[in-house]
Amino acid sequence: VVKALPGIVNVEDRNDFVTGLVVDPLRRLRITEVAKGSPGAAAGLKPRDVVVAVNGKKMVTGMDYCIALLDRAPGEVLTLSIRRNGQILEKQLTLERVKPIPSVEIEGLATGLNFRFSATGYGEVSDFEDLDPDETGTTDIFSIDAYAGRDGFRMRFDGYVRVPVDGKYTFYTNSDDGSVLFIGDRLVVDNSGLHAPFERSGDVNLAAGLHT
Repeated sequence: VVKALPGIVNVEDRNDFVTGLVVDPLRRLRITEVAKGSPGAAAGLKPRDVVVAVNGKKMVTGMDYCIALLDRAPGEVLTLSIRRNGQILEKQLTLERVKPIPSVEIEGLATGLNFRFSATGYGEVSDFEDLDPDETGTTDIFSIDAYAGRDGFRMRFDGYVRVPVDGKYTFYTNSDDGSVLFIGDRLVVDNSGLHAPFERSGDVNLAAGLHT
């Protein structure tokens, strides 16, 4: 249940809107982060604000907040009652439609993926840029079969996906142990950690064209 929780509560990606607010779904409903330039910032919300009600409905935990967003759509305005410095304030939060990530212009592409292999750094998935690869090459598919039977290694694959039309796309990974999937510089599927085979998904809005 804990591993599946991020996908369950990621209501904003599923409903194509953004608030810019970060809360912990398993704890008291306190705003921990407010993204600069986001709808949350425009509403005057701040980190450490405690949300006590959404549209008049009492909130206790971050999960209550996630549930309150389930049936919402871009453009809707929510009234958040917050506690700040012992005072109850009301803030109007507009659910802003997510803008698709723009595509990139690349010429001279060949079929396949570039890969980098490192025999070190086993454990939690972390940034591969700081590791000197032991092997590099190209492959037709996402596969570690060439290293079957070995343990304690890490691989990175780089390539492009062609998106036919603007829209929201869902990506899935199934891995044993951890994996992460980025589209551009955005983490779309976080399936990291040491675990048995496990599938996780993530949604992202993309413009038509090529994406790394």
